[in-house]
Amino acid sequence: MGLVEVLIIAAGALCGVVSGALVLGLAFYLWKRQVSDSDTPEAPKQASPKVIKLGAAAPGAIQLERPTLPTKPDRRVKLPPREASVEENDDVTWDDGEPLTQARTLPEHVDLEELTGKVVLTSGAAVLIEDASGRREWTCPRVHADVAPSIWIDIWGPLKPEELVVFAGHYRQVERVRFEAPERLPTLLQEMGYKNVGEWFQVYYTFLKHNGVGGPGDAIADYAFGEDFKDALFAVDV
Repeated sequence: MGLVEVLIIAAGALCGVVSGALVLGLAFYLWKRQVSDSDTPEAPKQASPKVIKLGAAAPGAIQLERPTLPTKPDRRVKLPPREASVEENDDVTWDDGEPLTQARTLPEHVDLEELTGKVVLTSGAAVLIEDASGRREWTCPRVHADVAPSIWIDIWGPLKPEELVVFAGHYRQVERVRFEAPERLPTLLQEMGYKNVGEWFQVYYTFLKHNGVGGPGDAIADYAFGEDFKDALFAVDV
């Protein structure tokens, strides 16, 4: 065997020794790491924080009731309801002995600054006034006839526009009772078909508007009946 062959065999043996040492070293390193990992205690897991949505009630929250404020005592005076006998004046009589009806009532409150005298009876929008001398006269200040004919609203009552003669007959009777026994006028007009004395004044001014004569710019209260109404009065008298 030559020298070269001996060197080759020695180099192969040395490589085997080095390779085995590397394998043994790697195996020892892995074993040592495994042992160190098993000896290290695990860190405790941190609990994730509980998320509470806005607007939701917190768990276990105490619900407190809102305190109630004391209420004020009711100091209003409660009046007993009026009986039907108090509201209706059917059981009351006027000084002439006739009962008071819907067309003939005692005045409850009349605020009329222009009137002078004592308000003793009302019938619709009309008022019976007694002056200092004791004279009684019907007036109707709530029926505003001091307006232009174009503004006045026609009210015919129980009559029709063409019944001028019938209206003239009513006018004759009303004028007679107004001065002889004015307290009886509501009863008379109710028998003729009128609701009350106030409606009679409204019908009167309506016929005056359509059968009266006036100047330019005059109100209905300034009108005067024309020839047609005079002829109707003549027909009634005949």
